[in-house]
Amino acid sequence: MIIATSCVLHRATVYERSDSFTRTFSTVLLTSVVAETIYHVLYDANNKFHEVSFLVLLLLVIWRTRKLITSRVSQSADRRLLTSVTIFGTSVFGIAYTLWQLDQIYCSQLTSWKRQIGMPWSFLLEFHGWWHILTAIAAYVFMVMVGDLTSEGGVEFHGSVYSWLGVRSRNVHGKGMNGSLNGEANGHANGKVNGHANGSTMNGGHGVKRT
Repeated sequence: MIIATSCVLHRATVYERSDSFTRTFSTVLLTSVVAETIYHVLYDANNKFHEVSFLVLLLLVIWRTRKLITSRVSQSADRRLLTSVTIFGTSVFGIAYTLWQLDQIYCSQLTSWKRQIGMPWSFLLEFHGWWHILTAIAAYVFMVMVGDLTSEGGVEFHGSVYSWLGVRSRNVHGKGMNGSLNGEANGHANGKVNGHANGSTMNGGHGVKRT
């Protein structure tokens, strides 16, 4: 989960930054993740450092996502939607973290209950497993949102659905040079095709008349 969260943070932080900043930040982030992993494996028996590291990364991702929404989204309705998505993702992270803590604190009691209940319903008390599942869902939410916010061109939305939330949303639509070039190219191509078709019809009509 540290790696997944770090990937989202990297994308959200280096977008539209200079090459030198990107190289520096990438090096610092990679070094930090490797150092955290080594320390966690060798010395962090109670997981405290690991937990703090994850929370710091999560807060940084939320902060960078909010800044991207503010700077990249112009429509107030879209901002409200993406703010709701941010709250949803953060809430899922919060529930996952709470279940993780409960699993560590009440591990023996939970294990006893699971043995009494038996399968299949005992899996509901597998809080550590739910921690991983919910964290993966929350990470996916932020990956999709940050990916949209850092797409090329302007960020504008046009009537589809975030199916994984069941909420009316809009697809990211890149504006600017790429959109203009594509529009001009399509218009030019359509004009040539239509002109050719019309010319062929007229020529065909003249030919029949001469005959």
